Amino acid sequence: MKSYREIYVSSPVPFDRGKQHGEQAKAEIANIISGYKDLFSKVSEYTWDDLLSIAKEYVSYLGGKADNELEEMRGIAEGAGVLLEEVVVLNTRYEFLRAPKADSECTSYGVLPEKSADGWTICGQNWDTNAFVGEDAYVLHIDECNGLRIVGVTEPGQLIRSGMNNYGISINANTILTKSDYRGLGMPTNVLRRQVLTKRNFAEVEELINSYEYAVSCNYMVGSKEGIIADFEVTPKEIFKITPKDGIIAHGNDCVVDPSVDRDYPPYEKYHRHFRGQRLQRILSEAGKVGTADIENCLKDHYHYPYSVCFHPDPDYPKKTVKTIMSCLYCLDPGYALICRGNPCEGEFHRYDC
Repeated sequence: MKSYREIYVSSPVPFDRGKQHGEQAKAEIANIISGYKDLFSKVSEYTWDDLLSIAKEYVSYLGGKADNELEEMRGIAEGAGVLLEEVVVLNTRYEFLRAPKADSECTSYGVLPEKSADGWTICGQNWDTNAFVGEDAYVLHIDECNGLRIVGVTEPGQLIRSGMNNYGISINANTILTKSDYRGLGMPTNVLRRQVLTKRNFAEVEELINSYEYAVSCNYMVGSKEGIIADFEVTPKEIFKITPKDGIIAHGNDCVVDPSVDRDYPPYEKYHRHFRGQRLQRILSEAGKVGTADIENCLKDHYHYPYSVCFHPDPDYPKKTVKTIMSCLYCLDPGYALICRGNPCEGEFHRYDC
């Protein structure tokens, strides 16, 4: 499979960065809006007009909490020729799709220098979601012209999905579902991820994550080239922190620290979400000191196919199109990403410098 399209934005002004983004991704943003309109009509009780109305509430909510990110969204809307509320929906689609029910998606991991063949801190994930999203996703390069540079992968119109910055901070995420999730306003995951990538060290990231209230749970894998990795199971009631074991950490879609908070809501009986994190933890741990090629091979793992670490659609459920649409390694010490478009068992990893 071919590599991702790359979009470059550069400005000290958030609105201008967003406008550059929107202008370059205008067609992709139109496509993804159409795709989500169709998806929500099938799986959600929200109409598109409902979502646009709630998006206006998010605009008010984000004021004072995420002014720069809100301005970037305004710029994206201007550049793409769409409504601000539509861009806000794109950046809050996780929250809308996770309450009251959801598929379980993504597996994230981290490798500390002591376990790395190169002595690096490496973090990444397999990103699992509906196949149509992967058709128009792209690599986004952001230069804020203040010393901060970011590279990551994103859905069209989103601020960022996963990524790293030139200070050696990375963010990856995966779905968790908990009993405390509710319909309401909280810090959206996409806005939080973008803010994480403005930070210079792990302590700043941890403080940021702990500073907000959340309506819907999400799991975050944070890495720093300081030689620190931690996983945060973020729920509306509590935030649980997990640290690596013997230099390795991996997380799937189950709540590890306190399983009693897990919503345990598999969409159908064949869908098993409580093993991918454990599986990736095991095979990374058993691989000895791992280089980038070893990690790539682990991300191709097909144990319990098709619901494997490398996730494929189930032919018995043709209406379910969730699959791995991206696989990545953020190599924080040398400052570059290795990213594969689509299932890693079928594609190649390409290098993107930060």
